[in-house]
Amino acid sequence: MALAAGAASERGLPRRRGQLLVVDDHADLADNLREILEDDGAIEVTVVGRGGQALEHARARGYDVAIVDVKLPDTSGVELLPRLRDAVPDGEVILITGFATIDAAIAALRGGAFALLLKSFRPEELRTTVEQALLKVALRRERDWLERRYRALVDVADVMVLGLDPSCAIRLANPKFTALTGVPTHAARGLDLAEEWIADSDRARFREAGDDVARRGAPREVE
Repeated sequence: MALAAGAASERGLPRRRGQLLVVDDHADLADNLREILEDDGAIEVTVVGRGGQALEHARARGYDVAIVDVKLPDTSGVELLPRLRDAVPDGEVILITGFATIDAAIAALRGGAFALLLKSFRPEELRTTVEQALLKVALRRERDWLERRYRALVDVADVMVLGLDPSCAIRLANPKFTALTGVPTHAARGLDLAEEWIADSDRARFREAGDDVARRGAPREVE
C-alpha cells in the first residue's frame, strides 16, 4: 500500500506513515489485520480490544483511519462510531462484522462509517478500502490546510477582498473591507453587496456581471 494519509501534499502537509487504529478483541483477527496493512511499511497499526481504550487512544493520539469490530466487549462498533468521529473529526471509521444485512450497511453509512466490511474480506479488498479512506482523509486535511493558508493571506492583504455567492450576498470579507466600510467582517456576511454599496445606476450591470461569472466562471470587468 503506497499511500499514507499524512502524505497528501508536498505543499504544506508533512509526509508520514498512515496511522491506523484497529479496535477488535479477537487477537488473531487483529494480528491478521496488522500483518496485511503494515506489509510495505507505509502504515502504522495500533491495536486495542475495547471501545473505552479506543476512545482514550483517539483523544490522546488521534488516527487517520479506525477499523472497528461491530461487536466489542464493552460497547458496539455502531455506538462507538459517533464518539470516535467526535474525538477525531477529520478521520474515517471502517466497521467490520461477521454478518451484515443491507439494513445494517445502510445504518452504518448513515452513522458516518466510511464502509462496512465482512470479516471474510480478501486482503486486497481490505487494502483498497483502507487506501480509499486514507486518501479521503488526506484530501480533506489538505483542503483544510489550503483554506487556512488562503484565509491567512486574505486577512493580511492590503486590498479589499470579498467572496460573494450568486445572489451577491457577502460570504467572505477581509479586515481591509472593515477598514474601508466600518462594517465588521462577521456583520457583513449575508449582506447584499449590490444593494448596500453599488450605486443605483450601476446595480443592474453589477448583477449581470455576477450572473456571468456564476454561469460561465469567466470574470468580467465592471467599470
